[in-house]
Amino acid sequence: MKVPTLRTAIIAVVAAIAWPAAFDVHAQNFPVKPIILICPWPAGGSTDQHLRAFAQIAAKHVGQNIVIENKPGASGMLGPGNMTKVSAPDGYTLSQLPVGAYRIPHMQKVDWDPLRDFTYIIGITGYTFGVVVKSDSQFKTLKDVLDYAKANPGKFSYGSTGNGTSPHLLIEELATKTGVQMLHVPYRDFGQLYTAVATKEVDWALGSIASAGAMERAGRAPITSSRSSVVRQARPSRRASVLSC
Repeated sequence: MKVPTLRTAIIAVVAAIAWPAAFDVHAQNFPVKPIILICPWPAGGSTDQHLRAFAQIAAKHVGQNIVIENKPGASGMLGPGNMTKVSAPDGYTLSQLPVGAYRIPHMQKVDWDPLRDFTYIIGITGYTFGVVVKSDSQFKTLKDVLDYAKANPGKFSYGSTGNGTSPHLLIEELATKTGVQMLHVPYRDFGQLYTAVATKEVDWALGSIASAGAMERAGRAPITSSRSSVVRQARPSRRASVLSC
């Protein structure tokens, strides 16, 4: 299966914006009831906050409430995958779809197809990732991180938001290019991930600047986010996601 680039997906999505017209009689009156928008990550996280803000704005234009349903799990694919099985293709159930949807089928068996089972609507949100360490960590620079990893092959651990997610693969790419071996520990969401960093379950993580910074400022976890000197020496990575139905 050929995997489309995100740019290709978003271009294809633009042509699908008029998708309600496909429902003939119902198209002119759509929507006649509230719309469900699935957030495949836990409530309170950065994606959840962005989608709730989006829902409030979009509801004013469509004339119906847009209800957020949080269905986290499976590296962000539990909610969208379940949508393909139980939701009618009538436009009343939407979901945020992470770009991991294009990778995961090549890593493990799934019961959904990213090309066949989703209609892509629009590019909706994105993330800037950076390194997160405990606030009293010995690591002050990216060189510190890599030097320690090289001296402790296979013992230096990092966390991500799941197998096949962008944080996971970005760190594996860094490890490959620098010749280091690190132990990967997947977590369900950024909240669990930052708690793991704060309690030293893992040595470091690649997290969202927005969510890590918010937790740091609020004092919810003793972590140092992407604004630290560790990350200023590394180029942040940006990854986007699309809204699908």
